[in-house]
Amino acid sequence: MGAGQMPAFIVNEMETKSLKIFILLIFVAVLVGAMYFVSNFFASKNQSEGPIQNNLQATVGLPVKLIVPKIGVNAAIQYVGLAQDGSVGVPEGPYNVAWFKTGVRPGEKGSAIITGHYGSWGNGVGSVFDNLIKLERGDEIYVRDDKGNDIAFLVQDKKIYGFADYVPDIFTKNDDSYLNLITCTGTYLEDKKTYNNRLIIFAQKM
Repeated sequence: MGAGQMPAFIVNEMETKSLKIFILLIFVAVLVGAMYFVSNFFASKNQSEGPIQNNLQATVGLPVKLIVPKIGVNAAIQYVGLAQDGSVGVPEGPYNVAWFKTGVRPGEKGSAIITGHYGSWGNGVGSVFDNLIKLERGDEIYVRDDKGNDIAFLVQDKKIYGFADYVPDIFTKNDDSYLNLITCTGTYLEDKKTYNNRLIIFAQKM
């Protein structure tokens, strides 16, 4: 070994340490890169899920027609709010139905409300919901929106309430997409200009 030269075993030891440091640096770089990729992946996934869900809700158009094959209903839909007495508004005339526009659209998550008349008018014509009582569990109801989509619902239940009864389930159920059809039934009360009962068909989106 000449002057200024390091022993061979020291050189070998330094080379081994350098190789270990180099390998360690590569490992750290790969680990940092992997963490960055995973972080960006989940961030972009979370950002994309919100708009997708919102877009699904936004794809439901305004309702324009109610179709109930079993009872031959194919009625145009009017838009109503609350009546002066605080009840849900009703359509003008015997043949159309009315969507409660303050609530959700049929097909959106929540309980959509559509009302229609029952009984004979002064000129002897019947009303759009005269045969609503004939619907049974499993019968189909369709709401066509202004985008041309037919949104299908299945009847789940039907109930009769007094005209002054408070029935919160009509408006508040929101764990899925529901459609509730409301009409009068029972005995006509001349002094109140309405029937004594209300028939409600509860349906759920297929």
